[in-house]
Amino acid sequence: ANAVAPDFVVKAVRSYELPEMVAIEPGTFMMGAIEGQRANPTYRPQHSVSLTRGMWVGKYEVTQRQYEGLMGVNPSQSKGDNKPVTNLTLTEMVNYCNKLSELEGLTLAYAIDGANITWDRDANGYRLPTSAEWEYFARAGTTDNTYAGVNDGKAPNSVVDPIAWYWATSIIPNGTRSVQPIGGKLPNPWGLYDVLGNTHEACFESHVPYTSDPVSNPWGGFRGDSIIVRGRNYASLIGEVSISDAPMVRTPGLVSNGAGMRLVRYR
Repeated sequence: ANAVAPDFVVKAVRSYELPEMVAIEPGTFMMGAIEGQRANPTYRPQHSVSLTRGMWVGKYEVTQRQYEGLMGVNPSQSKGDNKPVTNLTLTEMVNYCNKLSELEGLTLAYAIDGANITWDRDANGYRLPTSAEWEYFARAGTTDNTYAGVNDGKAPNSVVDPIAWYWATSIIPNGTRSVQPIGGKLPNPWGLYDVLGNTHEACFESHVPYTSDPVSNPWGGFRGDSIIVRGRNYASLIGEVSISDAPMVRTPGLVSNGAGMRLVRYR
């Protein structure tokens, strides 16, 4: 009798780790510092922001294992597979996003020409959020200066201590402060961890002053001289830990042990 050999399908096995993503729906929220709550008055007035496209948002900050598995290096000062990757320039961050997109068959979000980086706003590839996107998913439908209630600036702090690694909570056994493994504090209502504290999270945007005008899908552009980083980090003081606090601004080529990234992409 004739024997028919069965068909064998060989499936490619990833040699890298994809970030775990959470589906976020479009929506409208009030962006900016809240009157009567701790925050830098520079980032007022509050104004209505509408985001019209759904996103996938990283459940956690990108880890050192994820970055090294794809890029082959780990520049972080405080080593740990499950700690956020840090000490990256903006170019290194967007190169990581593009490489991940390429391997997953997605349209690259960034075109990189030396220090000149441009964003294709229609691309579905992995990228850094805008400042408005960051505040939208960090707030997760809440309206106080943290997603767990009002941070009154006092330490210890019953609102902030359970949700964020900051100056008072990030001490390691040798008495110094350090980034911590991801997911060690309570998530926000949309299931995102460490949006406050642990590391500053880079946004692909340069800051522009707020106005009271309602806006849709705002983006201040990228000038090449500065980027916004949000959420504060493990070394921040209690009064600084706020969703509505001033976005910190960093030079794109500057690296920091307190700055990392959380990826997003359009759904």
